[in-house]
Amino acid sequence: MDALPKKYIVIVGAGIIGLNTALALCRRGLGDRIVIFAEHLPGDTSINYASPWAGANFSAVSGSDSNALRWDRLGYLHLMQLAKDRGRESFVQPTPSIEYWDEAVSTEKIDSMSQYLQDFRTIPKDDLPTGVAVGVTFTTLTVNAPKHLEWLSNYLKTDFGVRIVKKKVSNIDEAFSDGVSLVFNCTGNASKDLGGVEDASCYPTRGQIAIARVPHVKTNMMRHGKDYVTYIIPRPWSNGNVVLGGFMQKGVSTGDTFSHETDSILQRTASLSPEIQGGPAPDILAVAAGLRPSRKGGARVEKTEVTVRGKTRYLVHNYGAGGTGYQAGYVFHSLQTFVSKNLELIMKFSSNALLATMAAQASALVQLEARFSDTMVDVGDLDLFKATWEAIYAEPGNARAITTDRAIGAQNHECRPTSDTKETVSVQLKMTGAWGQTPGLSNNEMREGLVTTMYEVLEEVANKNAYQVFSDCEGFSMIPSFPHDPNAACGPYTSSGNNCDYPCKGEPGIQCTTRKWAHRVPSFMRVTAYIDNQLQPDDLVVEFSSSNVNNEKGGCGWVGPVASALAGFIPVAGEYFATGIEIGCSN
Repeated sequence: MDALPKKYIVIVGAGIIGLNTALALCRRGLGDRIVIFAEHLPGDTSINYASPWAGANFSAVSGSDSNALRWDRLGYLHLMQLAKDRGRESFVQPTPSIEYWDEAVSTEKIDSMSQYLQDFRTIPKDDLPTGVAVGVTFTTLTVNAPKHLEWLSNYLKTDFGVRIVKKKVSNIDEAFSDGVSLVFNCTGNASKDLGGVEDASCYPTRGQIAIARVPHVKTNMMRHGKDYVTYIIPRPWSNGNVVLGGFMQKGVSTGDTFSHETDSILQRTASLSPEIQGGPAPDILAVAAGLRPSRKGGARVEKTEVTVRGKTRYLVHNYGAGGTGYQAGYVFHSLQTFVSKNLELIMKFSSNALLATMAAQASALVQLEARFSDTMVDVGDLDLFKATWEAIYAEPGNARAITTDRAIGAQNHECRPTSDTKETVSVQLKMTGAWGQTPGLSNNEMREGLVTTMYEVLEEVANKNAYQVFSDCEGFSMIPSFPHDPNAACGPYTSSGNNCDYPCKGEPGIQCTTRKWAHRVPSFMRVTAYIDNQLQPDDLVVEFSSSNVNNEKGGCGWVGPVASALAGFIPVAGEYFATGIEIGCSN
């Protein structure tokens, strides 16, 4: 192509990370200033182009630290919303899922997953396959990787004016042509040998898959072992095709495929999936290998200064996501934070006309504010995500407004006998909200901002006011003996060593099979939006009351910790919303 005019932004790489980087910038108004250079484009096939080979689903494969858990949740909600708004055209589809782990998973991870994954349920120990320590079921999102890449590429070009050019970049300096001062490096595995980058921490993680036609398989299944992974991923809108895998071979870079690995995949997936066992054998259409772009120390999302032809330029690295690129976890969320915090830098490299537009927009960021009451209401083990988030999106007409008022039963008994199945608390939940089309925002983005802010603040406060409730408890006085379960939530014979003395008030010998988290939440919360410090008509109000009259004060004491926890939070990933939530409280 011709030499680029000054003030262009260049992205090197057109895999899922490069395309999502472009999307994040486009939603800041920079689409017509973006050029993507890539050796391989959507529709191409190469062992060096990892994204099309992905099984592509949301999986709880990431870590258990607080950041990973938060980014997983945001990634899940992002994909779920994409499935609702553009599912067919983007090839993203909700799918029932079962995941197994051969080794124990942290309590924090399971608790976090239970709060946002739709239809989440832990599988009883007696129902787990041999060798499995933990199992869960939920509704996941599956992605037809090759088709999604093609859709995203076309979306960037037709809706935002992005230019995508097939061009191999051997040295990152080549991207800084004639006045281009800002470059994003999204080259994945190539960053190990790319001139000017040469990151020795990068390494491939090889996987081998089989694409099979198995139209009777509808369930996503994953089994995570110590040094292997087995998965069955239905590919949306593909005439019954399923991705069967796989392998996690760190440091292996061959694109060859091996028959013994295919045999292993077919044996393991057939053993794992009752659906495969119950129908005709898979019709193998293709066998392929792919190289996940892994990196020691995790993904690199970092702004650096480089000197090119005697001038200081800016280079932003965004690579090393491994197998998590599609679920928009760590890298995607970090990218949104980078774009927001470095908007002034990005604006420097836009044309004068665009700079004026961006300057006007910068003063018109949507700032969201949440104010809640000092009074805290005991809502027991109420599923907050289902009661609020899911209920809002289930309301007819939710694109404009919602009004709900309903009673929901919950449990707040800290030590409930097996024979006791009654709900102990009735929660009254009222929600009212109204939102419209805000100039500069896409359809429904104000709604997304209000709802996401409400849930993030509610969850932060609730988690800081959580307590445990145990059920299916046995061993009380006058109750016959019961089998000892080392996997029980608490009891004298658990492998974890957790006894039930505290929840069961010191009565010895009690064993409880199930544990859940219960919460106290603010009795009232209102989320509002401001632009240029002007209050907008859009808002969302949530009110809780409970049959348990033992309400407490103290909600206002959480304003500081909640504001700090959400200081880097962006309500709508990639959209024109200010970073952080303004938090207030009323006594």
